[in-house]
Amino acid sequence: MLGHSAGANLILGLMMRVRQRGLNQPAGAILLSPPTDLTGAGPSVTTNLQRDAMFTPIIWPWVRQCYLGGACPSDPEASPLLGDWSGLAPLHFHVSDSELVLDDSRLAVERARAAGTSADLTVWSDLPHSFAFIDILPEAARCRVQIAQFANVVLAGARN
Repeated sequence: MLGHSAGANLILGLMMRVRQRGLNQPAGAILLSPPTDLTGAGPSVTTNLQRDAMFTPIIWPWVRQCYLGGACPSDPEASPLLGDWSGLAPLHFHVSDSELVLDDSRLAVERARAAGTSADLTVWSDLPHSFAFIDILPEAARCRVQIAQFANVVLAGARN
């Protein structure tokens, strides 16, 4: 599975729900700049205030209104960071060090590893949200190579 931004948030929530129901996990998940904590409590929300080219902290009220539709932002289904990371398929995160959601990925990887879930993190330097889709950036091509390598590894493992 591959998800970007809100889509990556949904993938993590789905993986946790699938595990809770005793269903099979996907072979792995690739998560690009996921907002894993919709409470907006991560330190990078403040430290990257002047660096994030796309978002500002005023995104959180909009997220709560439009994306959550009144659901509680601290509910683990909305904020997977606050959920149970055990028993999930291997995870592969990519995020830029200039994004408000930087710590959402860092903390998610820490929690996943602490719960025994395989999780990797690549932090890219000074790139905008959605950089993996901006073809003129050389980092985008390198990111896609890493994504393909991870996918090949987890798919090969799923076949065995």
